[in-house]
Amino acid sequence: MPSIRSQSYEQRSSNHTNAAAKALLETMARKSTNLCLSIDVTKKASLLHIANAIGPSICLLKTHIDTVEDFDHDLIEQLQKLANTHDFLLFEDRKFADIGAYAHTLLIFFLLTGHLPLMNGLSRRQYCRSPICFWTF
Repeated sequence: MPSIRSQSYEQRSSNHTNAAAKALLETMARKSTNLCLSIDVTKKASLLHIANAIGPSICLLKTHIDTVEDFDHDLIEQLQKLANTHDFLLFEDRKFADIGAYAHTLLIFFLLTGHLPLMNGLSRRQYCRSPICFWTF
């Protein structure tokens, strides 16, 4: 078996059991890019403008949605539309190590609206059994 470095993104994705990793590798292969963008802005319009402008060139958009001061559900819908239009994944960088019910509510929200919520080890054990979660320790 060839080393992982010599395999194409398609080859890597076909051998992956993690749904999030598989989706990312497939997107990278389709778009011929491994470029990810992390956007940390405080205004909805800025986030959407940047996402739309750079969307065709990226495979993944990482956000900190809780920093958007004028956040509303429409922002999530518009980000999902841009992700579908430009074929990139959404990655919400939220650690979910907050207090019980609040963290659980946030997790359910992001699992329903984002592609890849980031989970740390503490909250992962407590809240997420889904194979689509990325883990950090």
